[in-house]
Amino acid sequence: MDQMAALRWVQRNIAAFGGDPAKVTVFGQSAGAHSISTLLLSPQSKVLFQQAIMQSVGVMRPQATQSEAQEFGAKYGSIEALRKLTPRDLVTLQNSGPKSESRMTAPAMISIVQDGDIVARPDYQAIATGALPSIPILVGSNSDEGGRAAKSLVQASVPGYLSFVDRNFPGFESRARTEYGVQTDEQIHRMTADMYSDTQFNFGTRELLRAYAKAGLPAYRYLFSRHRNDGLSEPVQGDELQFVFDNLSASHRGKKLPFTEVDSTVAKSMADAWVTFAKTGKPGNPDQVAWPMFQATQERYIEFGNSARVESGKQNSRLDLVRDYYASVRH
Repeated sequence: MDQMAALRWVQRNIAAFGGDPAKVTVFGQSAGAHSISTLLLSPQSKVLFQQAIMQSVGVMRPQATQSEAQEFGAKYGSIEALRKLTPRDLVTLQNSGPKSESRMTAPAMISIVQDGDIVARPDYQAIATGALPSIPILVGSNSDEGGRAAKSLVQASVPGYLSFVDRNFPGFESRARTEYGVQTDEQIHRMTADMYSDTQFNFGTRELLRAYAKAGLPAYRYLFSRHRNDGLSEPVQGDELQFVFDNLSASHRGKKLPFTEVDSTVAKSMADAWVTFAKTGKPGNPDQVAWPMFQATQERYIEFGNSARVESGKQNSRLDLVRDYYASVRH
C-alpha cells in the first residue's frame, strides 16, 4: 500500500519535474522485485506504471494466507504486549522467537501474504490464468543466487543432507535425490545453493516468462554470470547491483571490492540496457548484441558474462521437479 501510494504521487506530480506519468518504470531486486511482481498482478495497481524490471524475483513460491500469517504472528504475543516492549527487547524477541519452517519449500510467514485485497489471490493463480498486464518486463537472476543463503542451510554430512532434501520435497523424495543428490561432503554446499536458487528464484522466473511468452507479451530475460575481478566465485544474490548502477567503485556489503576493465565494460553495458529499457520498453543491443524477446519456442536470453551473448535454455528437469512439487501442495 505504501508503494502504491508513492506511485500515485508520481502519477499526480511527476510532470511538474519534467517526467512522463505515462512512462513510469518500477525497478527492484530480491524483496523489491517481489514487491513489483505483487504490484504487477494486483488489480489495484493498474495504470500506476508502464514497465517493470525484476532482479532475483521470488514469484510463485508457496505463500501464506492472512490467517496462517496471523496465527504465526500470534506466537510472538499480542499486539498490545509487543507495543510495550523496548526496541532492544523487541529485537531480542525477533531473534529468539518462533521461526518459519527450516525448509526452502515452506511458505514464508514473514513476507507478502494473501490478504484478499491487495493480494487478491496467489500469484500462481493469476499467472496461470493469464491475468497479466500488457507492459514490458525485464527479468533475470545471477548464476549462483543461493550461494550466500545456503551457508545457513548446509548440512554437515551426506546422510544429513539427503534427509534435508527429503524434507524439502515430501512425496517427491526419489526425484529430488536424483536432481539434487550428492556423493561427497564437498558437493553439499553447491548443491544446497542450487536447490535454494531453483526453489526461490529460478522456477518462478521461468514460469513468469513462459506465461508472458504464451500471452504474446514483451518480456526480456537476463542471466548475470560475470566473475568480478576474474575471481573464482560465481555471482551470488545482489552481486549484479553495482554493475546495473555502474558504480563498481562504491562499497559493496561494506567493502571496497576490486574490479577490472572487463567489469567496467560489463557494468556500462548493463546500465545502458536498463536505461534504454526505461526509455523505450526494450533493452536495446548490449555490446552490439540484439537482445531477443523471450519466446516459448527457444526461450532465449542475454547472459552477461565477460561480455553480453545470447543463450537459450528450455529443458530443466530440476525446475520441472520444483513445479510439480509446488503444484502438489498449493491451496
